[in-house]
Amino acid sequence: MTQPGYRTGKWIGLALLTLLLAGYVHAQRPPGGTPTAEVDSLNARAARLLRPHPDTALKLGFRAVRLALQLDYLSGHTQALLLVGRGYYQLHKDKKALEYFLQTHTRATERRQDPEASDALYYMAGVYYDWEEYDQALQHYLRSHGLRVKIRDTLRMAEVLDRIGGVYEVTGNLTKALRNYQQALKYHQKMDNTPGMAAAYGNLGLVYYQREEFDRALELHNQSLELYRELADAGGVAAALRNTGDIHFSRGEFGKSLTSYFRALQRRQKLGDQAGIADTYNRIARSYFAQRQYTQAIHYYGKATGVARKAGAQEPLMQAYQGLARSYAQVSDFRRAYDLQGQYLAVRDSLLSRRTTREVAQAEARHELQTQQQEVELLRKEQKIQSITLERNRQLNYLMGVLSVLLLVLGLVYVNRYFIKRRANRLLSARNQIIQAQNRDLQMINDKLRASEENLQNVVGTKDKFFTIISHDLRGPLNSLTGLLQILIRNIDGFSRDELKHFALSADRTVRNLRSLMDNLLEWSRTQRGNIGYQPEPLVLADLVQEIFNLQEISAVNKQIAIYYDIPAGLQVHADRNMLHFVLRNLIDNAVKFTGPGGKVWVTAESTDDRAEISVCDTGIGMPPEDVAKLFRLDTYHSTSGTADETGTGLGLIICNEFVARHGGAITVESRTGEGTAFRFALPVHSLVGA
Repeated sequence: MTQPGYRTGKWIGLALLTLLLAGYVHAQRPPGGTPTAEVDSLNARAARLLRPHPDTALKLGFRAVRLALQLDYLSGHTQALLLVGRGYYQLHKDKKALEYFLQTHTRATERRQDPEASDALYYMAGVYYDWEEYDQALQHYLRSHGLRVKIRDTLRMAEVLDRIGGVYEVTGNLTKALRNYQQALKYHQKMDNTPGMAAAYGNLGLVYYQREEFDRALELHNQSLELYRELADAGGVAAALRNTGDIHFSRGEFGKSLTSYFRALQRRQKLGDQAGIADTYNRIARSYFAQRQYTQAIHYYGKATGVARKAGAQEPLMQAYQGLARSYAQVSDFRRAYDLQGQYLAVRDSLLSRRTTREVAQAEARHELQTQQQEVELLRKEQKIQSITLERNRQLNYLMGVLSVLLLVLGLVYVNRYFIKRRANRLLSARNQIIQAQNRDLQMINDKLRASEENLQNVVGTKDKFFTIISHDLRGPLNSLTGLLQILIRNIDGFSRDELKHFALSADRTVRNLRSLMDNLLEWSRTQRGNIGYQPEPLVLADLVQEIFNLQEISAVNKQIAIYYDIPAGLQVHADRNMLHFVLRNLIDNAVKFTGPGGKVWVTAESTDDRAEISVCDTGIGMPPEDVAKLFRLDTYHSTSGTADETGTGLGLIICNEFVARHGGAITVESRTGEGTAFRFALPVHSLVGA
């Protein structure tokens, strides 16, 4: 017969077990109770402010991200992440934007939120398009389109097709561009989406224009123009009129092209679009130039330069300067044409420099993003391990709770439960040791990746800065020489003998500077590839110096400089002849270059038992300490004109230092501004090598 005390204890145990189970279930339930409407409101406000006030939109987006996480509001959280990425994109912070778009796509994919995943891919493609990585842009647009097809979002399908067509158009695949634009137009027509149809007609017209099917292109642009007029879209009307003007210009119908351009100009002026106004002035001037109405062309190119300068629009400004130079050349005002050609080259070089800087920054951003993606992958693995550990701990805690209740109710099985608990602890300890070992391995991998990344960044940064310097110094002389030759070719009969002599001297000086730079660049390239053999031999130092002085004699006489050497007779060094000749020639050439009339350049040598210290000294213009520190660095641009305006990049000194290092030495420099410079280095003497 069952005892009453046992039955009472049984029901108390069951009650406690029920309470524990209820507490566990409650602990697993996601937090809630706070309304999600505030997150939706923050997202909506951020979306409205993206274009006019991206900074404010970004702040609202971050607030929405934090609040959505607190509420465990997954959909609102994903939308907020996307808005933060769009905010950074509006602020031209492409790397940060790409990070948030990638995070949005990851979260949306995990949560099966196809619209948000498609949007993230769409905006990521836009960043890659801006970076001119068209393969990546196309890949992301196609994936975005696939998701839109899956959820049957016709409007966004058409929008993505427009972008895909744009990628194919910019990469020259006009057939595929045409196919995608036509498909987008069908979707817009199906939805009776007038703005979409107007844009699609314009895109198709541009493709037919590039295919030189001008009748079809004109028909499409006129259809686009009518739709933009219905929408009262002044910007769209101006663009359509510009496109029709371009078609008439290409067909030689200059009167019609001028009519279209002047009508487009009225819309641009009404909108206050300064860059568009400058561009339209250039097109008007181009039409007058084509009709040989050079006075009118000069007038409108001049108006374009004024507007473009005020608006900071570099592309229209460059085109206007080029057009003015050509127009003045046609009216035989060669002096002004030459000045304007120089201004055109300066603006073009500035644009090229900005483009190079932007490409370097984009390459760095891509590298950082790849590194971050690797770190995210490692972090994801760590989180997975932690999640497994937490789940096991949670299960263990639950088991311990159940055991505690059962111990109260079933005291008879206390010993058995005790051993179960001890065994579970041993298993947990073993698993913890495994996890700790895995964590240590991951930490070692992270440290190696971080060290490798820092080393790679240093190498890439140095090489990028070096090649930026070299490209700048190559482009300058080539642009100058090209400009001179173009003016000479077009107007050679209009120059006097003195002017032709001036141009010839300028071209000769430019070619000499360019040849010197190319010689040094090729020599440095050979050193970097290891193609220069090192073959030391006994060399009479005085003979080698005299040979180089013979080469410098004309330059020294022209500049009235005294050059001499003081080297012990018969002093022999053990060195590679070509390398030593290059080092001495560059150092002596630099000494002559930076020494003024009446100055001195001399070479001395002092020998010990095993080394010979060689000095190349001058009484030239000298250098301040900060310039001396830059002489042998690839990552720092340093260039000083000689006393006769000779130019250089400093690359020769870098090669000299590398050649001396091959002989076990290094170049040292002593210099003071206005007092001259002394370069010194040591070489092994022949007697030591022969010993």
